[in-house]
Amino acid sequence: MSAFIVQNKTINNIVSELYCGNEQTWEKRIIKDATGYDINTEEGLKGLALELHKLNIAGVSARYRGNVGDFEPFVFKLEIHTKPMQALKSLKCLLYQCAEGGIPEQSTLYKLLERIDKSWCDKVISNLPEYEQAKWDDI
Repeated sequence: MSAFIVQNKTINNIVSELYCGNEQTWEKRIIKDATGYDINTEEGLKGLALELHKLNIAGVSARYRGNVGDFEPFVFKLEIHTKPMQALKSLKCLLYQCAEGGIPEQSTLYKLLERIDKSWCDKVISNLPEYEQAKWDDI
């Protein structure tokens, strides 16, 4: 498995979806409980985004024994037009890049992202036309 530092936009998509596209107050609450960041504020959004970037660096560092190579400095930008499917794909990309060393087992933030991933998968699937047209109790 290889790992890399994701583009700023990947993290920005995730954090922006949590802020703009998220009616799930439980996600905002558990983020605040787990990280201390209130993502209803600009400061909280930037802080969470930076923590995700640091988690990504830790994953790549674990994979390549400290050699993370060159990467662009992280800059947070609210991506107000991110679609839920794109945010989900960005989240899955970040999770994959961070799944190195003991991070999946030891990082509270990683475990939180896994819970959000499941929630977003459910949300995206339940909004697909094929899902809407499928029968609920088809015998």
